[in-house]
Amino acid sequence: MAEGIVLFLVTVLSLTVHEFCHGWVADRLGDPTARNLGRLTLDPRAHIDPFMTILMPLFLLYATGGRFTFGGAKPVPVNPRNFRNPSFGFLLVSIAGPMGNFFLAGIAAALVRGLLATGDLPEARTIELACSVIVTNLFLGLFNLMIPIPPLDGSRVLRHFLPSSGQELMDRLEPQGMPLVLLLCYLGLDRVIHPVLLALFRFLVN
Repeated sequence: MAEGIVLFLVTVLSLTVHEFCHGWVADRLGDPTARNLGRLTLDPRAHIDPFMTILMPLFLLYATGGRFTFGGAKPVPVNPRNFRNPSFGFLLVSIAGPMGNFFLAGIAAALVRGLLATGDLPEARTIELACSVIVTNLFLGLFNLMIPIPPLDGSRVLRHFLPSSGQELMDRLEPQGMPLVLLLCYLGLDRVIHPVLLALFRFLVN
């Protein structure tokens, strides 16, 4: 039970960093929307969605006996018209969230390597917590980039390189995107991420 609570808190923290990075890059590129709405913060309360951030992760923890959880947060609002180059600016904002997760995973991996390099037997709970941060953030980053279905970030990246007809198709798919993502995850689509996640985990921690 304690491990499940820790995993839930790590997930909420990771989602918060993900959304903050979207807003921070948008703000740096000239769009103050997130800042004006109080979303340019690392306070999780500003990013919590009752279903995606609370109910769904807790349900998954219960359903899997505390072994797995996943969720989302309220998307940070972005107005691409405030960017000098709207299409390219939105591309950078879309990439920023997953990059924030990869950055967190890298910090946790550096902690693990440092603890193991001391030569002393490190505290097992510290290693477990750091590994939870690594796995959770690698999964969030890869999930968002590798599944190009709106509203995931991979769809925003793909949209940038599509012709206008493809962009219109993406826009029409948006309202049904999240239910489709959840359905595909139920059918096992997220399993394609696991080999990549494992390879990155080994690379970071080795």
